[in-house]
Amino acid sequence: MLKKTQWMGGLFVVVAALCISWCNAQAARQFTPPSSNPEDLTVLGNHVYFSAEDGRHGRELWRVDLNGNAELLKDLTPGATGSQLSSFHAFLEHLYFRYGGPEGGRKNLGELWRTDGTEAGTVRVRRFVTDPEKESGLYEIVEHSEDRIYLTIGEKNAAKVLWESDGTTAGTRPVPIPRSYTFKTYHGAVSGEDIYFSARVSNSEYVVARTDYQGGRGQILRVTDSSANSFFALDSGAVLFSGNSEGHGHELWITRGTPESTKFVKDIYPGPESSGIGEFHYFRPTGGDMVLFAATTAENGRELWQTDGTPEGTKLWRDLLPGAGSSSPYNLFSDGDPLFFVAIGEGIGKEVWRYTKSTDQLVAVSDIAPGLTSSDPYALCLNIVGDLIFSATDINKDEELWLNTNAMGRAKRLADINPGHAPAYPDYTIRVLDTVVMAATSAVEGRELWIVRGDKTVELLADIYTDDSVNPSSTPRNITPVSELLYFAANDIAHGLELWCSDGTRPGTRLVKDIFPGRASSNPSELTAVGNQLFFVAEDGNHGYELWRSDGTTLGTTMAREISPAGGSRPTGLTAFKGGLVFSAYRPLDGEELWIVEPGKEPHLLFDINPGTESSKPRDLVVWKDHVYFRANDGLHGEELWRTEGTGEGTVMVKDIVNAPVERISTVAPGVGLDQLFLAAEVDHRGTELWRFDPEKNDLQLVADIARNTPYDILRTDAPTR
Repeated sequence: MLKKTQWMGGLFVVVAALCISWCNAQAARQFTPPSSNPEDLTVLGNHVYFSAEDGRHGRELWRVDLNGNAELLKDLTPGATGSQLSSFHAFLEHLYFRYGGPEGGRKNLGELWRTDGTEAGTVRVRRFVTDPEKESGLYEIVEHSEDRIYLTIGEKNAAKVLWESDGTTAGTRPVPIPRSYTFKTYHGAVSGEDIYFSARVSNSEYVVARTDYQGGRGQILRVTDSSANSFFALDSGAVLFSGNSEGHGHELWITRGTPESTKFVKDIYPGPESSGIGEFHYFRPTGGDMVLFAATTAENGRELWQTDGTPEGTKLWRDLLPGAGSSSPYNLFSDGDPLFFVAIGEGIGKEVWRYTKSTDQLVAVSDIAPGLTSSDPYALCLNIVGDLIFSATDINKDEELWLNTNAMGRAKRLADINPGHAPAYPDYTIRVLDTVVMAATSAVEGRELWIVRGDKTVELLADIYTDDSVNPSSTPRNITPVSELLYFAANDIAHGLELWCSDGTRPGTRLVKDIFPGRASSNPSELTAVGNQLFFVAEDGNHGYELWRSDGTTLGTTMAREISPAGGSRPTGLTAFKGGLVFSAYRPLDGEELWIVEPGKEPHLLFDINPGTESSKPRDLVVWKDHVYFRANDGLHGEELWRTEGTGEGTVMVKDIVNAPVERISTVAPGVGLDQLFLAAEVDHRGTELWRFDPEKNDLQLVADIARNTPYDILRTDAPTR
């Protein structure tokens, strides 16, 4: 057993070392923080797959779940060299991608790989290399039908041919068309089981063709003197495309799979000029479908047109910038009604627009960079309830994340990920279940993965590259003394962020347990001392975030209880009380409610404040005079002050501070000082001010109305208390 002086001396050394390490880490971050630079984010199931750099393996294949559990799937190029990965494509239950060999190298390029989300299931499908000294082999994955993906094979700047794959080596083969059908850039679309495409057959001759699995030779639909482009498959089985013909330039064509059905639709820009057709989009609001596309004319400039595949049904949809000026629309995006897109409008630069079919209303939802300056929106993404989340640049050149909801006329900035005027450059924005995931840059973490939760809170999802090359640091946090041990969370890279402890000496500083085995992190948080035990929240990779306990040994570090088998209960507000623990936790049966661990007993629900599946969300737990005070919402009174003595019947609302409907929620944040209970609360229209709780009168007394007599001081009463 350590003497007190030895313990305190050793503790001083450890804490000092930790502080020096933390300070050095902060100093290093004043330079360029290490970034994993996630790229090619692709959703498959409940995970996001991407390529990233962790500082030890080079750029390799990773995936992350919505709880922030990131894992390296496979070190495809062993060591720190890294791989060239691209063309991620989710198909059925696998992710397909292009492996291009070591970064900076030129050998073994262009292989097709796939993964099922495990290291063993991350395998090569086929190697296509024909010349190891050239960038040859698989170029990119371009399309998929119901049972196969389509690939382009060839050298980077040379002619390519079309292949298909069913995910097996034997089933990866050339598409049944003549090998003489080549192209430098792929233009095509899948319709049913066929792929329609443009290809060159000689120096001066091109064809529009489709696969012919019965004939095995492909079918030529049309011969032309230049490459067709902008292919777009319709639900009817027909395919639209931009093709040229004598006297018309590149204009709108349609085919139904035979030479006879391949017809010119309309000369949108009359004469030999081309209308530059592109940006095809199916807008499917309630009440009928509409195919929109961008095209250019001399009279209207580049605007949005609509078509049903017939000459009479092909017409100008909106002249957003009247006259010959061009609104140049792009990024058409919808999930039913409404439709979003980016365009230039009268008096504003390039901003986001919203069209609602039910009201036939077209409005700009943003003028983020006021006037003719453009905010250049990009990475548009709809969440599960139809809110638009996108990246844009304000007048200060600050690229951040913005939001427009169905109920909100104008867009607002959703988060300042990189505070101040420093841009975060949010990109690769994708929807995953009820969240939105992206790559973004902050001054502290560098470029890492971020997430927008269902409640629109924005938080760091995973910081993969945490090893600072200037000063590698374990970044200890949540330092908590329990008996004669000091517990803390730290990252040694090999085990991720896990639970550690120290007895005040270097030999006695050790990993308690690798709760989430391997390099993934259990992310211990809310470390709380209860007698000789430590309670905390962690994730083991199987149960989600749950309540754990530890006595400082590996065997004695266990999950206290699996409160919510449906993905974790995410306990919060762990508070030591009467030799046990009070906290907030969630399970589907009763929502987020108040739980307790009594001495010698297992965790159990203390009281369902908001009965049923709704949540009271207990917050800001604080112990005062043999009670735990907190704020909660019982579904009737709004968010008010509650307390518990550790029993169900002893859990009661202290006072209905704001006697108003549930929509008028008060702010309650208790805190103890000088043996008094203080609250930051909203009372009598005073805004949130400092109040003191009087236990004898069971009432509140205003301590100070700090913001009184300001320009915003409105709708208040003069009564000092309620």
